[in-house]
Amino acid sequence: MLRLSLLAAMTMAVAVPVAAQDAVDDLFANPRPAEERNQTPTPRPAEPTPVQVNAPVEKPAYDPEVEETERLNAGVEAYNQSVRQSNAAAQAEYEQSLRDHQAWLERLEQERLAEQAAYEAEVLRRQQEHEANLAAWRRRVEACQAGDISQCDPSTIR
Repeated sequence: MLRLSLLAAMTMAVAVPVAAQDAVDDLFANPRPAEERNQTPTPRPAEPTPVQVNAPVEKPAYDPEVEETERLNAGVEAYNQSVRQSNAAAQAEYEQSLRDHQAWLERLEQERLAEQAAYEAEVLRRQQEHEANLAAWRRRVEACQAGDISQCDPSTIR
């Protein structure tokens, strides 16, 4: 393997004959006409061939790889179709479960509201009963204090 150092490369560049460099400088200063530089004429681009509109289409040769590829592609498409159907069924099932859950939540809310209303009605009934009992007791106490012994509680009489 040949290895050149930078110094060796520079030495080789300096060793190029001066005459060769003069020839290159002369070519750049006085270029030759195109006829002298190239004796063969430049080739012209080929004319495009017209396309026949009603040209018969050549049938490609039988290729078993194409048939196998089509068979495999059909299998992949069938699998993809089954996956899409499975996904659609799963999505429909999920949406139905969401609707069922929402209906269940609404039933729970209605039951809660009904229980709350029943509780509040019971609280109100007990308050009214208590107030009625308290008002009756106050009337009996006032009647007892007014002298009506029949309204007094027998356990309080000594």
